[in-house]
Amino acid sequence: QSCLDIGLKVTGSTILFWMKQSEEARRELYDAKCEQINSVLMKFSEFVNLVGNDCQIWGNSNRFDMGILQHAYTKCYYKIPWDFRKERDVRTLVSFRPEIQKNYPSYGVAHSPIDDCKYQIGYSSMIWNDINSTVNKTFIVDTTKLDVNESRRIIMELMEQYKAEVLFDRRWLIEHILLPENN
Repeated sequence: QSCLDIGLKVTGSTILFWMKQSEEARRELYDAKCEQINSVLMKFSEFVNLVGNDCQIWGNSNRFDMGILQHAYTKCYYKIPWDFRKERDVRTLVSFRPEIQKNYPSYGVAHSPIDDCKYQIGYSSMIWNDINSTVNKTFIVDTTKLDVNESRRIIMELMEQYKAEVLFDRRWLIEHILLPENN
């Protein structure tokens, strides 16, 4: 009711959507402990502020989810607590590995806010980890302009930082590692 009181609207299609959901999902909607919208927004703002400047806010579709939140903040005359440049979109992430979401086991009650969130976190984490596990970086260290110790230091730093396989130019390996006394 507090949402309607500040001028937010509910559409017929939203009511129809909820009528078509499972009894379990509708029960969560009916049995939910209601709070005033301004109180909920203030609590959310406090949470975002606790996270700090690095807070990224994710939505299944950032313009839909964050758009609804931003509209509610505007109607309550509050400033949104997040940096709009740090809005993130789950659908964009899914577009990189749609098969992971497709094959990810469903979780809990469909359209239950907490269950939907846990489900999205689950497949989003798998997609993120898969994308980052396949990233290969290539570094070329031009040793012709460096002494042997400086070359070794740079290579050791790269190996430590990226924990990755390091391939050496064969000639450099022979000249500087296997036969360093000839340098």
